[in-house]
Amino acid sequence: MNHYAVNLVLALLPEIALLAGGMLIVLLLATQSTAEGDCATTHRRAAWAALFTVFAAAMLLQLGPRVSPDELRPPAPQSHLLAASQPAGVVMLGPPVLALDGTTRAVRWAAIFMGVLLIGGNFGCPENVTSRLKMAGRGSPEFFMLLLFSLAGLMLVASANDLIVLFLAIELTSLPTVVAVVLSRPRHGAIEAGGKYFFLSALSVAFLLLGLAYVYGATGTTSLERITSMTAYGWAGAKGPIGLVAVSLVVAGLAFNIAAFPYHVYLADVYQGAAAPVSGWLAFVAKAAGFVALAKVLVAVAGPVRMFDLGWVGEPVWQRFIAGLAVATMLASNVLALRQRSVKRMLAYSSVAHSGYILVALLVVPEPGETLPIVAMFYLVGYGLANLGAFLTLSAANPDDSREADTFDDLRGLARRKMPLAVAMAIFGFSLMGLPITVGFMGKVFVFVGAYRAGFAWLVVVALINSAIGVAYYLRMVASCWLDVLDPASDDPSPVGRGSQGETAAPPRPTPSLVIAVLAVLTVGFGLLPAGLFRPMASERTVREILHPAPPPAPPRRPPLASAPARP
Repeated sequence: MNHYAVNLVLALLPEIALLAGGMLIVLLLATQSTAEGDCATTHRRAAWAALFTVFAAAMLLQLGPRVSPDELRPPAPQSHLLAASQPAGVVMLGPPVLALDGTTRAVRWAAIFMGVLLIGGNFGCPENVTSRLKMAGRGSPEFFMLLLFSLAGLMLVASANDLIVLFLAIELTSLPTVVAVVLSRPRHGAIEAGGKYFFLSALSVAFLLLGLAYVYGATGTTSLERITSMTAYGWAGAKGPIGLVAVSLVVAGLAFNIAAFPYHVYLADVYQGAAAPVSGWLAFVAKAAGFVALAKVLVAVAGPVRMFDLGWVGEPVWQRFIAGLAVATMLASNVLALRQRSVKRMLAYSSVAHSGYILVALLVVPEPGETLPIVAMFYLVGYGLANLGAFLTLSAANPDDSREADTFDDLRGLARRKMPLAVAMAIFGFSLMGLPITVGFMGKVFVFVGAYRAGFAWLVVVALINSAIGVAYYLRMVASCWLDVLDPASDDPSPVGRGSQGETAAPPRPTPSLVIAVLAVLTVGFGLLPAGLFRPMASERTVREILHPAPPPAPPRRPPLASAPARP
């Protein structure tokens, strides 16, 4: 009896739990009473249900049944002639559609960890549960449904070992974010941002699908395992025109998810139009899915990464391609971020700059059994913590608590009005800069040291220069909270009651102060003890090698020159 289907379900239990929880939240809570007080109650119930679902997925991930890679191999289709030549009882197995490797474990735990924080940040009733409720007359359980679906898609991207599964997982991650951007705020800006996001998403999907079609046309299979084997044994297509076209189209499609150059142009409008928690969601989930998928396709099509033979990294074409994309992404975003007056637009372009740093991390040689280097996941999670904290602080920083802060003027006098929020914003800003004792500093250390050891010293220098440029606009954000440039005797240091574009402010809403405090503690804690973030995502051996790397081998000594015989 073939237990392939059962093993496949057991391997996907965490993802199935998230999808089932999202559907149950909408089915059970969408028909609640339409009174405004009941709408807020419905939102809290949906938040608790989503939090319980994420914890259930974590329990299944930790205590659920273990499935070996061989148990995920389906029976291979065979012709009658081949079946007749095989001994009785012998079943040929095909390539698995899932790969439960080190990258899968790291991404799954990162998704669970960030999912808890994202749900916690939305307990305080985001904008669509205040002003939008008056128009719609209902709660917002669909927000948590979309978040759970997106987290399930991210986990499925990490475990995908087939081009079709990978494409569907990317779409499961991206499509909920498009809907969330539109639903997050009751303003025309959100609808405009959602429209731009949708059309660019459709364009990137076309590029991605065409690139995957080229890969299938060149190899005759959708299995990433078989494509990797073909490349490892000298598949000429990886270095030929079709390989270049395939990988170029895939990178062009996935550049939208990772917000790399030239797809960075849409991000500022989307971040400014969406609610702050949704912007924090976009900054981690979509970006992580794009980088994991990009690493999987590059390793499969362009060659496996080895310790001493860097494979696709060592190929001059791919080395220059990824390095050039990283440089263009860092430079373009940092220049644009310096010119912004909106804090959310500045954080959007800084998010693009961090995509450039993570592209540098793709050139780091991963440990055996990994597709995406574990230092890249460390950087992604560390960046996600600080970025989500900054956006949640913006949602709570306005003087009247009626809307999100958007401009630098909205942050003026924050230290005088709400000292804890100003301290938290300083911590998040320092981490995004990469200053010591923060998780952002440790992330950049691991990425830059790994890239230097892989032979990309010039790229590390460029990344350091761009990090120094980023300090300028991050310091402006932090200084706006502490340096009150208005009249200190004024009791009303900034305009209240109206939005940054003249809209009437929404009623007061609770602020996620507890989650902001937790994010600030984690940002500093993982900077002082990075092993606490590494251990859930990697093996003990990998953590030990990253935190305590072995010194490079000493060059061999030359034998002493034999002395010339003395002349008589």
